[in-house]
Amino acid sequence: MPNLAGSYRCEPAPEQCRSGRIFEVTQSGAHLEFKSDSGVVGQAAFTSNISLSALPPWNSLGVITSPDGVIEWSNGTTWRKT
Repeated sequence: MPNLAGSYRCEPAPEQCRSGRIFEVTQSGAHLEFKSDSGVVGQAAFTSNISLSALPPWNSLGVITSPDGVIEWSNGTTWRKT
């Protein structure tokens, strides 16, 4: 599994970033925790080496599209590692 821990910037494309613009991601094995600059906290888990499933409040599926840390979410946003 890739290491996704770090800071991410949400890029609105085509949907707006509703939970914040900057996210801190911590990782423990296959489990991730997100915390946005607006204080929203959520969790996700790897479903494969290139895909994630996020729990509420995101309720989204993510695809890791770059080894440099780009996640495209089914809610219409993209997170890019800073």
